[in-house]
Amino acid sequence: MKPLELANRTIPRSLFGYNRVRVDGLMQDLSDALARMTEEKVTLSILLREMEHRLEDGLKREALLKENLIASNRVGDNIREAAYKEAQLIQDTARLKAKTVLQSAHDRLARIVEEAAQAKKNTVLFEMQLRAIIGDHLRLLDMNRSEPVSPETTARNPSETAHAQTSDTVNTKFGAT
Repeated sequence: MKPLELANRTIPRSLFGYNRVRVDGLMQDLSDALARMTEEKVTLSILLREMEHRLEDGLKREALLKENLIASNRVGDNIREAAYKEAQLIQDTARLKAKTVLQSAHDRLARIVEEAAQAKKNTVLFEMQLRAIIGDHLRLLDMNRSEPVSPETTARNPSETAHAQTSDTVNTKFGAT
């Protein structure tokens, strides 16, 4: 029963006041309505407590999710930072290795150029010495042709004679004894 219904309800009067059956009926209706309201209040109180528990659980979960989200963001940031530092380290190491390899290549090139220059010098020196020796031998041959042949030298083997004369001339020319 609603308050408006109660206010609009009229109870007829009898000889000694209000009609007892009608008053008892109204009282029963009010008692039933009060019982329903009490029951509804209990049900709503239970539902309210359940909702409050759910809300509390939801708030706890939300707080936990926020904490987890913040923690995972921190972990993600830390991982990104560590990955960036590792990438920088890899780049620095690669640059250092490249610099070392490049320096090694430059050093090797310098040694090769130096060895090539030394080989060229040695080749030129060898050619000069060879030309000098050949020139000396040619002069010796020319000197042997212009010297008169003595009877003792003819008694020897002609190849021994030429060899002995060449050796004497070379020893004299180069200072050997």
